[in-house]
Order: sequence, then C-alpha cells, then structure tokens
Amino acid sequence: MRSEMMKFVRNVSLQCLNVFPHDHILKEAALVAEEISNTKMNSSSVAITPCRTLAKSLLKSNRQDVHLCGVYARREAAFGNIEYARKVFDMALLSIEGLPWDPKSNASLLFFWYAELELELSNNNSSRSSESSLSRTLHILCCLGCGVKFSQFKSQPSSLQLLRARQGFKEQIRVIQEAWIHGSINENYVASICRASLFEELTSGLESGIEILNQSLSMVLPERRRQIHQLELLFNYYIQMLWKHHSEVELANIWKILVQELQIYPFSPKLYNTIIQIGHLHTSPSKLRWIIDDYLHKLEKEALIIEYIESLKGNWVTTC
Repeated sequence: MRSEMMKFVRNVSLQCLNVFPHDHILKEAALVAEEISNTKMNSSSVAITPCRTLAKSLLKSNRQDVHLCGVYARREAAFGNIEYARKVFDMALLSIEGLPWDPKSNASLLFFWYAELELELSNNNSSRSSESSLSRTLHILCCLGCGVKFSQFKSQPSSLQLLRARQGFKEQIRVIQEAWIHGSINENYVASICRASLFEELTSGLESGIEILNQSLSMVLPERRRQIHQLELLFNYYIQMLWKHHSEVELANIWKILVQELQIYPFSPKLYNTIIQIGHLHTSPSKLRWIIDDYLHKLEKEALIIEYIESLKGNWVTTC
C-alpha cells in the first residue's frame, strides 16, 4: 500500500515537471518518492541509492539540468554515499563553464547545497574528517566568491584566496541588493546571500554571518516579504543559523524574533518546528501551546474574513 502510494506521488511529480521543468522541489519529491517506493523495511545493507536509476534516466534526457544534479547528489549523501555525492557535485560544477547562460545561472543553488553538505559532514564527523570537510566547504565558497572556475578540492584555501573571496562576495551582495531595490528577487539571489553569510560565519564568526542576512531582510518591507516565497527561504536559513548557535545566543532574543516573524510567515512549517525546539528550552509547554493555538485561531479568523469579503464581492457583482 505504501509503495503504491509513493509510486503515485512519483508519477504525479514527474507529470508536474512537464509544466514546471525548473522546480527543484518537484524533482526532489520525485526522487524521494522513488526511494521510499523501492526501499524495504530492512534496507540498511543496500549500497545503491534506490532513486539512482530514475535520477540517471532524468539526467540522460536533460544533461544541462544543474538543479537535478544537485538534488540527486543530496539524495546520494542522505543515503550515506558521500564520495558518490561529491563526484556528482564535482561533475556538475566542472561542466558549468560549457553550458548556455540559463543553466549556468542556476549554479548558485548547486554551490550552496554542496557547501551545506560539507559543513554538515564537518559537524558530524571525527576531528580529522571534520577538518577536511570544513576545508572543502571553504574551497567551494572561495571558488564562487573569487569568481574563478570551479576546481576539485586539493588543499585548504590560502589567506589570499579567503580575502579575495570576501571582496567578491561583498560585490555580489551589492549587485543583488541593487536588483532587489528594483523588485528583482529570485531563488539564485537568495542562495547567493546565504553563501555569503555562510562564508562570513565560517571565517569571521556568527555576528558577521547574521549581519549579512539582517541587511538583506531589512531591505524588503514585511508586507512584501509575506508575498515572496524566496524571502521565506532566506528567513528559514536565518533561523537555521541562529538555532545552530543557540548556545551562543540568548534564547530570549531568538524567541522574540520567532514570535515576530510568525506574523509574516504564519504558514511556515520550519518556523513552527523551530518555535517548538526553542520553546522546549525557553518556555513552558503550556505557554508554547497557548502561543501556537492563539496564532492558529487568528489564522482561522483571517480566513473567515477573507471568505466574507469574497462573498460580498460576489453579491456586489450580482447586484450590479
């Protein structure tokens, strides 16, 4: 039953990709559904990622799909095939220079995903492996910040490379912020901001990383932020960074930010998830329950008001 349901989800996702071919969330949904439909309860001994056949088939039909390469590499990593995931990321990034502009412009997210993978490995592994993964993370970010062609990791970036990358990221942020002033906001711009923030976090500390995110978010009015999905992704990264360093930041400050942002993103599952995590450390279960119930009640009232306004519009049109 579960397998058949996941096959249905996979097929629906693949059909939707015919209409939205650049939606990486649909691509990930298709691969995850394929994994679940092909994974038995006791699959710990399986070495091949269950979605590999489907991913290769999709890539064969469109070898320039940079996002699909990134989504597939992340699935390989999630299944424990780290070296294979690195191979896929490296292959995709090395081939970017020969691609037309459109696929090449999607590479921002690919760089960010690769850097995030290595950073996660550096946090979870032994000291020696952790140091290697952190060096890999900085290497990936330096390639992008310096504006040079991507190359496979060989050694830790030099101080000069780090300096050039910092200057490069500053220039990229300046260009992006100018574009935001004119209303141009997309997922690649958001990924670029996140990369720059991550670079500052790793090289200068949490405050420098948070400063970049604060500057970017403050450029857009709350009313407009609510309407732009990409800015919700940026805020999710902001919260993720705060949660990662919650032992260094006052929980009261994080809690204040979370509760304020609920007014802008009342339907964000990641925001509610973080509220529960922080609330477990910061406040009592009863107060946490009250806050969530209060917002759900407000949302319910808001939905009823919208429905009432729409019905009034309908009556007005009929009367006229």
